[in-house]
Amino acid sequence: MEVRFCPGCNQVVPPHYLYCPQCGEDLARSPDLEILLDKCLQPLVEMERRNNRYRLGLLLSRLELLDEGLGLFLEEQRKDPRASCR
Repeated sequence: MEVRFCPGCNQVVPPHYLYCPQCGEDLARSPDLEILLDKCLQPLVEMERRNNRYRLGLLLSRLELLDEGLGLFLEEQRKDPRASCR
């Protein structure tokens, strides 16, 4: 079975249709497969970018907490070098 995608809205369209039932796009023109795939995958790429930015933000927050904790530890060490074994 042949599978076709609408070049306008990327919906699956039965092979015998001349126009897309979703958006009315003329199906006679055949889109470049690479362009069509890029258009279909763009939301996934954006979602991955947002997820990566979120994860990076979490990592930066954790690093800041570690840096703060290390600073407090080193400050305590300067005051009392024997304090590390508490």
